[in-house]
Amino acid sequence: MINMDKSGVITKKSVIALVVIIYIILGIFFVQGLKSDKKTIVQIGIYSGNEWGVPQIDVYRIYDEAIKLFEKENPGVTVEYRSGTLMDDYSEWLAQKILNGDEPDVFIVLGEDFDTLSSIGMLEPLDVFMKSDSSFHSEDFYKKGIEAGIYDGYQYAMPFQIVPTFMIVNETLLKENNLTVPDMDWTLDEFLRMTEALTKDTNQDGINDQYGVMGYGWENTYYAAKGTFEAGDKAIDVYDEEKLKKAIEVSKALYTQNSGQNVPPYAFDQGLVGFKTFSLAEFRAYKPYPYKVKKYSDFIWEPISFPSVDHNTSIGKLYTVQWGMSSRSKNKDLAWEFIKFMSNNDEVQQMVWDYTYTLPTKISVSNKASAQDEVLSNVLDAAFLESVIDQSVIEPTFKKYQKLIESMDIRIKVNIMDDKSMQEIIRSVRVEADSILESEN
Repeated sequence: MINMDKSGVITKKSVIALVVIIYIILGIFFVQGLKSDKKTIVQIGIYSGNEWGVPQIDVYRIYDEAIKLFEKENPGVTVEYRSGTLMDDYSEWLAQKILNGDEPDVFIVLGEDFDTLSSIGMLEPLDVFMKSDSSFHSEDFYKKGIEAGIYDGYQYAMPFQIVPTFMIVNETLLKENNLTVPDMDWTLDEFLRMTEALTKDTNQDGINDQYGVMGYGWENTYYAAKGTFEAGDKAIDVYDEEKLKKAIEVSKALYTQNSGQNVPPYAFDQGLVGFKTFSLAEFRAYKPYPYKVKKYSDFIWEPISFPSVDHNTSIGKLYTVQWGMSSRSKNKDLAWEFIKFMSNNDEVQQMVWDYTYTLPTKISVSNKASAQDEVLSNVLDAAFLESVIDQSVIEPTFKKYQKLIESMDIRIKVNIMDDKSMQEIIRSVRVEADSILESEN
């Protein structure tokens, strides 16, 4: 209450009190204004590079444009990321961030880290978000892409990009050698008969100059035999030795057919190879090359599934890029919105097609994009891609898998070159595998 003296004049104390009240009111409005202008920051973790070994064009373009759209749809939200982290360094970078307690709210989860991060509780289960969000429908995505983010029955990651693998057959070369182009359900026995018939020294100089297959390895046969890799402390628990024997048997046969020679890299585009393995990323990265081959060369080639065992389902490897959420994020609802936006927004999924060599994980966008691509639609149709994806095997995600598979690959190849017996090769692989699995790092 303002005080006046007896003459009705406002006292000095009253003036001061009034000024103080005005400043308090202004201060409240100022603080409220700051609060209203305050941005909510969502940190994301990304890297440069990929598992399928295809150079990227502009690594960050898709993220920059997607973030701009997300921020537009979510006023008051800022999405930040650290650029310059290579894929080879990303796992260590993320681990350090987790140890420091300042990991991003959302981050891409490498396959080799997925099981570990899920099992120790660093990844937030997404099942509740998925079920309670009326704008999200799991059936809109490739089933295998969704399955790649499941651990112990819970969804810990959401697919962003996928890369299926398949084979290419040189129809002209097969016909010139009196061979019929195989059906989609062809077998390993048919495959070996054809590669043997195709592998030749046509100019009689003692060196093969026509080849059966390029890029096909023991892993392809192991998957064809429905072999799997599981986490374990012993080799016998991780892989199936009987199915590995089949894989080694096929690899030895192909090595013998080639007389130990490596197929030169130029051989396929010169029409000298019957079959070649491809990932979709390789195909799209070099699509001017296969398109040129198809359009201007003297041979015709078409896609085909991998050979199987006894006409069973063909199986190829499927690569995926997955988003995960930190279980310690203070902005989980926004983190989910960002993950959903990257995987489910049609415009962002179209960017996957436009700015990367991968396939959108959302089926409707993938089908539309591939149909509109003149080069791709002339060779690979949506039905073929969907079939290949459905029949794919998801690469294992336990921590020591990459180191293990690299070691197995070296052991198998070296022992085949040294003409070791099957028993010797299996034992050599097992000893090295046990050593890797028993080590702490």
